[in-house]
Amino acid sequence: MKVIAVLSMCVVLFASAVFAQTTWDPELQVKLKAVGSPRVSPDGKRLIYTVSNAVMTADRSEFVSQVWMANVDSKQNLQLTFGEKSSSNPKWSPDGNWIAFLSNRKDNRNAIYILSASGRGRTVN
Repeated sequence: MKVIAVLSMCVVLFASAVFAQTTWDPELQVKLKAVGSPRVSPDGKRLIYTVSNAVMTADRSEFVSQVWMANVDSKQNLQLTFGEKSSSNPKWSPDGNWIAFLSNRKDNRNAIYILSASGRGRTVN
């Protein structure tokens, strides 16, 4: 039930950001962060998801996704992955102690990465 509340809150925040503007334009689209791939932990107390940001530079134009974790009880959000390459498709281990995700950070080829769900050692570069 708490997960539904968290997801509903994300939808409301998105809608309020959209309707607060009088006109929709490409610049606003680029500023908007996209939330996706929500996965509830086996114990139902945490949620992992991705957040995509636009990267617009002279030599780069793409969306980069990173993995985040939300604690349903405390409503705290913690970014788990960082870097110039995307991290996507997060999945919980059956015991809820590990998070696996895909990233093309080495040799521009997708590989599976694993990190602790405790938040320790969370900078996976």
